[in-house]
Amino acid sequence: MKGAPKALVPLLAPIGFFLLALALYTFRLDRESLSLDEATSYLVSREWGVLVDIFLYKDRNMWLYYLTLFTFLRFGDTEFWIRLPSAIAGAAGVAGMYYLGTQLGGIRAGVLAAVLLLLNPFYSFYAQDARSYPLFAALTIVSHILLERYRKQPSRRRLLAYWIAALSSIYAHIFAVLPIAVQLVFIAFTSRGTLSRRLLRVVRLTAGFMAGILPLAVTLIASSYQEIAAGTKTVLDWVQPPQLSELGKLYFSFAGGSIAVTVLLTVFTLLALRRCHKPELRMHAALLFGTIPLVFLFSLAVKPVFVPRYMIYALPSAMLLAALGVCQLTRRVGLAAGAVLVLLVANTLRISYTTPAKPPFRTVAAELTELRVAGDSVVFFPEQLEKPVEYYTQRYAGPRSTATRAPGVWFITRIDHPPKRRATADQIRKKLATDSILYRDQTYGPLRVSVYVKRE
Repeated sequence: MKGAPKALVPLLAPIGFFLLALALYTFRLDRESLSLDEATSYLVSREWGVLVDIFLYKDRNMWLYYLTLFTFLRFGDTEFWIRLPSAIAGAAGVAGMYYLGTQLGGIRAGVLAAVLLLLNPFYSFYAQDARSYPLFAALTIVSHILLERYRKQPSRRRLLAYWIAALSSIYAHIFAVLPIAVQLVFIAFTSRGTLSRRLLRVVRLTAGFMAGILPLAVTLIASSYQEIAAGTKTVLDWVQPPQLSELGKLYFSFAGGSIAVTVLLTVFTLLALRRCHKPELRMHAALLFGTIPLVFLFSLAVKPVFVPRYMIYALPSAMLLAALGVCQLTRRVGLAAGAVLVLLVANTLRISYTTPAKPPFRTVAAELTELRVAGDSVVFFPEQLEKPVEYYTQRYAGPRSTATRAPGVWFITRIDHPPKRRATADQIRKKLATDSILYRDQTYGPLRVSVYVKRE
């Protein structure tokens, strides 16, 4: 009976972390407007016919997330319901982080790793964002857990479980091929058996992954070929070649934008790699310090694909390595160091919660609905800005305009465009001003709303 409470810890602790994370991530989940990407997720997933069309001809990524969101939208389409799948996935990732840390460093490491991920502003932001990134991160964590279980006690059932989790992560986000590639190398060098048997195992797994992603690959290749032949936009054509500073900014954002947290995470990670000689740590170090620079170099040499949120798969590895580094210290020093690190990370999360991070489309839609008169037209630049504004105008229940002015043109754009788009926006503005006067000009965060009324 004395051992019963300890036996329940492996089950109760992950559940506790899941509930704690879910409470945090659903707290004021609808406090900010839907972003452009979130509105896209909603529009893609609200109808089955649109979803199938997207899968076949347009968006060749995040299939699993869109299907999940489609299911949730059967119950509601408020900001809360749209973002809830991400909050649940983020909470599941925190619970998985505890389990993974416990596997590699004991309960202390598991608790600290889970708390660091729970409070991490980068992770928390996407756990409250209606996109696939927390699902991608959570499935990557699950694949790490199942891979470690297989490595310790090999069996076909455990290998199949790992394959399913890893394959699911690809359908959550195509960048999952990077952690899977590192995991396959890890299997080749650390799993049991002779070298030839290990390599054969990797070949079979690779063949299994290729067969599993065949539907995704076929639609990706076919639609990309059609786009190139037609001269239209291709995959990730909006991504610009990265600057070297962006590589450092990514690691800095993993630390919540805090210099103190960056220094402590770096010190504890180096301590873990120096004192702890488990092979799993080399795999996580390769994910954190190997794959991200490779993506950066690929973006410079071949095609720009360096988007910080795509690298969220490496964030759990960063938190895990730091937690294992703290556990290399003596118990008393480790508790003090861990407490300081947690407090600093919690402070960065507090700052992020009180700082608006998304354009206020809700406010813009309210102004448009309240002040628009019959005959007014609306011009969006870029035209995708219409998606979140449309979401809110359809749901607006406030007062309507009673103005009697002459009809005009609303011009809604962003003020943080890159130089080429800024020049295009200025050209549109000059064209509108040729036969109209500027009746109203207001900025809301990064959004600018101008109303041009025709001259009488």
